[in-house]
Order: sequence, then structure tokens, then C-alpha cells
Amino acid sequence: MATDTEPPTFPLDNPGYQYKFNGMELQSEFGVNVYDFGARNYDPALGRWMNIDLPTIKINFYFRQAGPLAEKMRRHSPYNYAFNNPIYFIDPDGMEAQANNSTSAASGNMGSEWKPDANGNLVSEAGDNASTLATHLNTSESNASQMINSQGLKRENYVQTDAAVSEGQTLNVDNNMTQSIENSNGVTVSDQLNGAAPNYDRTNDNYICDQASMMAVNGEEISTANAQANYSGNNAFFSTEGYTEVSSLSETEFGKGVAVIAGQHVVVNYGQSKDGTQYVYSKDGRNFKPEVKSLQTVVKHMQTANMKGASMDNIKYYRKD
Repeated sequence: MATDTEPPTFPLDNPGYQYKFNGMELQSEFGVNVYDFGARNYDPALGRWMNIDLPTIKINFYFRQAGPLAEKMRRHSPYNYAFNNPIYFIDPDGMEAQANNSTSAASGNMGSEWKPDANGNLVSEAGDNASTLATHLNTSESNASQMINSQGLKRENYVQTDAAVSEGQTLNVDNNMTQSIENSNGVTVSDQLNGAAPNYDRTNDNYICDQASMMAVNGEEISTANAQANYSGNNAFFSTEGYTEVSSLSETEFGKGVAVIAGQHVVVNYGQSKDGTQYVYSKDGRNFKPEVKSLQTVVKHMQTANMKGASMDNIKYYRKD
């Protein structure tokens, strides 16, 4: 006969088995019928936590007192479950909601769902809001919300706290990478491959990928002058000193991780879109204007140029320490 801790073969084989929704134990004593998630108790009838976000932290499956995580999410009710959006968020232990990998395909870079365009601006996808923007850009949620509101992007429900931004809107992003793109009067590799006439801006684009990546990650102005003065002039080479090797760019923050492709080309993490596509900032040689494109596209362009060894399987990833 099955015990109450043994999963039933069929639903009715072991009615005493209490580990049900999300594998959590149903607390049925006195008819309360809530699930014990560890940090909090969840009421499936209401879709709400039954107690506020207590000042606890999980250590080796035990919960110890620490700082209240509710302070990180003051725009939301402390009783909400998954920011009232369980399609895009989960909360596996009652501590803190996070993007759902099965829907965002973020592969570790949680919530990075805004899709970059070639100029480094971000296009909203379904369900994107200030929370996903903050994660993508590695900034505070209040700053992300201010960016959305100041540019007048439309939201789907102005009554809801941090409502989703209507899909397909472009958010202008101002950082050292977008500034380098804006300052160039040249053409990108993508432009030229699509038939644009060669037009090289040798004043603003006279630096290479190694220099561009180091200036980007260091948060400095990406320019010919800075490259010549502080990044070895015409003899620059990316150094891994001050970096830690990781398995993918999803383990790095926006603008703080680099990928070295076939030992020949260096690009910078520019986040992931909802479908898991990895985007990067890329300076394709001394002649071309920098651009933002998918990592797969960068590799394809390298293969078109017959760069030896260029493939998605021949990439090393590094995180800035």
C-alpha cells in the first residue's frame, strides 16, 4: 500500500499524497487548503500569497532572517503572486518572482525580452514592461519606468501597476554603444551586404572590434580618439585580464560581457529577445559603422567573409570582473 509520501501512479491511488501543485505540499488541516512554498503560503483559489513577503532568505533549504525582499518591489502588493502575470513570471519558493524560462527562453538572462534593433534601441515584445526593461538594461525598475514614461510609450492597462507596454513600440536607448552608432556617417556590414554603396567614415569609425568592446565594457566613450589615446592605437588586442570565462553571454550583464568568435572578432552582450536570440554590439573591422545584431548574424557575416573557424561552436565568453 502506498504511503502518503509516495507519488501515486494514478490520481486516486493515494488520496493522502499532499505534494501537488508545483510539487508543493498542500496544507489541508482545518480546511485552510494552501500550499507551503517554503517562504510563504499560496492560496490557489485566490491566486494570492496568504502572508506578506517576510524578511527571510533561503540557505540550504532552510529559511533565515535577512532583509525583506518586498522592499525590492514596492510598486506591487506584497500579496501578489508572480506580479499578477503567471504566464511570464514564476515564483518557485515564495521568495521572489522571476521570468519564466519556458516562455521567455532567456536561458539565465531572466526577463530580457525587449528586442534590439540595429541602432541599439529596444522594441517592445508581448508582455514587456519596466521590470523586463530593467533586467535587460541592468538598471533599476524606477529608472526603466521613467524611460518608458518619458518617451510616451503606450501601456496596455494604465490601471495595473507596471502594466505591459504595447507590443512593437521603440524605446530610444542612450548609452556609449548607441552613441557610437549615432556618431557614425558610414555604413554597416549589414548595409553593404544588402546592397548599400561603400561609404566609410574614417574619422569616426577608425577603430577595431577589440577597442570597441573594451571601451564599451569599461563604460567609456567609444571613439577613434579614445581608441588611439588609450587602447594601443593601431595595435590593440583584446585581453582577458580582468575577465572571467563563462559558458554563455546569458551569464553576464548587459554591456558587461564579451564573446570572442574564433579568436578573431570580439562583440559585447546586448541582451536577448523573447525567443532567446542573443544580440550583440559589433564593430566589424576598421572601415564599418558599428551595429547591433544577433550573434548568429555576426557569425554568418564572418563566414561570408571567409574568416577561418567562424561558427557558433567556436566562441568563448567572458564576464567583466
